[in-house]
Amino acid sequence: VTIGMVGFPNVGKSSVVNALSSGCGSKRVAHGSNPGKTKHLQTIIVREDVCLADCPGLVLPSVVSRREEMVCGGIVSLHTLKEVLAPVQLVVDSVPRAVLEERYGFPLPIRRALARPASPLQRSLDLVRAARMQRLAAPPGASSGAPPESMIVETVVATDFLDCFCSARRLFQQGSGVADHHRAAKMVLADFISGKLPHYSLPPPIPM
Repeated sequence: VTIGMVGFPNVGKSSVVNALSSGCGSKRVAHGSNPGKTKHLQTIIVREDVCLADCPGLVLPSVVSRREEMVCGGIVSLHTLKEVLAPVQLVVDSVPRAVLEERYGFPLPIRRALARPASPLQRSLDLVRAARMQRLAAPPGASSGAPPESMIVETVVATDFLDCFCSARRLFQQGSGVADHHRAAKMVLADFISGKLPHYSLPPPIPM
């Protein structure tokens, strides 16, 4: 019987193979914390009738649609990462503000903006309802151009966060003095992937 380990990179396939074969005196397959450690098919004979097969990770874009999700999930290696703003934005949207501030030791730069509902239609309906409620509540002659406080949310923008991170860690490009967003982003993403930034996410909605 041949048992194969198939899945995304960096999810523990080689570790499972090593755990299953550890009590049998078999050799261990190479494993590491970076994606792409397994370069080719590896097999281990556990018993005369059982063989474990470890293969390189498979990236399935149809399952994880956005590249920033694959980056934050540890599927894409940070060494080859070029675009950093989208993954960092996903981090600051996913991790509670208090966790980020405690971890990095500086207050997060906050922007106030309109809440974004799930769809453009829902957003339009909410704005229409909010405008009507504000007109009803406003005294005669008062301006009703500003959105109500309930429609305002506080957000953290990736560029603002990286600017503060670079200032706190003195990460500047040599010669120009410009904040080194690329190096800062890799440090933050490494913390996120390794579990140093506690967070949770809800499961995707089930189509009805």
